[in-house]
Formats: sequence, structure tokens, C-alpha cells
Amino acid sequence: MFERKYNEYKIEDKIVYGTTLNGKYQFWFDIEYFDLVSQYCWHRHPDGYFRTRIGANKEGKVEYKLLHVLIMEKAQNYVYDKTHEIDHKDGNPSNNCLSNLEIKSHSDNMKNVKKYANNSTGVKGVHFSKLEKKYKAYINYNSKRIHLGTFSNIEEAVKARESAEIILFGDKRRKN
Repeated sequence: MFERKYNEYKIEDKIVYGTTLNGKYQFWFDIEYFDLVSQYCWHRHPDGYFRTRIGANKEGKVEYKLLHVLIMEKAQNYVYDKTHEIDHKDGNPSNNCLSNLEIKSHSDNMKNVKKYANNSTGVKGVHFSKLEKKYKAYINYNSKRIHLGTFSNIEEAVKARESAEIILFGDKRRKN
């Protein structure tokens, strides 16, 4: 039999700060979920979300539970149904405080997606066309990519992208 290891926790005010076993990552949540969360050993997946192993399915495949899902199940009786997702409002998967979590449709959740790591301009929805030597702006909406224009300078492309975000997403947009 082996001894099960758990995360270390520190409580400040009404927030609990957990640290992964390797001491590399920190996550936090509201103190009222401490008894529930501390039953498991959490680790950070490469996608940035914190999860724990909960067992295996009938085929022997390992099953995991995400920290933010566990909290929403307890707080709001959330039941996963493939039509809704839980969004971290601030875009930080380490922040699992209830005030930072929100149930959204997939399309609403995609409105505040971060810029991709391979983004060369540093601005979401703007890229430089080497062929044309110009900046192109685009936005995804209702599963369609909308071309916003081709511009001589990055400032014009960024302005076009931001205007489209305001029109299409309003306050649900993630600012660059």
C-alpha cells in the first residue's frame, strides 16, 4: 500500500491558496470549498487547468475532474451537458473563486479566448501577411471567420479588430 500525497494549502482571509506537489504551480479558491477540494491531489495539466484523477471508466481509461467544475457542481448544482461550459472570467485557470467562474454557452465562452501562442503581432485577430506585406484583421463569430480588412499599419488593423469586438461581444470580450 502506498501513502497518498496531497497539496499544501495556505489560508489568507477567505481565500485558500493551494500549491501543486512539485511546488511549481499555485491555484486558489474560496474557503467554503476547502473541505471538498482538499480531499483530492491537484495537478496542473499542460492546458493550464487544474485537475485530479478520480478513477477509471469501464474501459480502464483514467478519468479526471477539473477543479473549477468540482466547485461549480457544489456551488450551483452544475451538471455537465455539452451545451454549457465554465468560464474563468479573468482568463486565469488558477483563479477558481466562485466570483470568477461563470456558466456560459460554448460560443459565449469563445468570445474571450486568449491570443494564440504562435501569434506574431501580439494582438489577437491581427496577423502580418508576408506575401502582401500588410496587416490583416479578422474575427471569429458564430463559428465563422470574418475578414475585417487589410491595412498598411498595425494600428489600423488593431482598431478594426477592437471595433468589431465591441460590436459583436460587448463587455464579454477579452481586451488585448
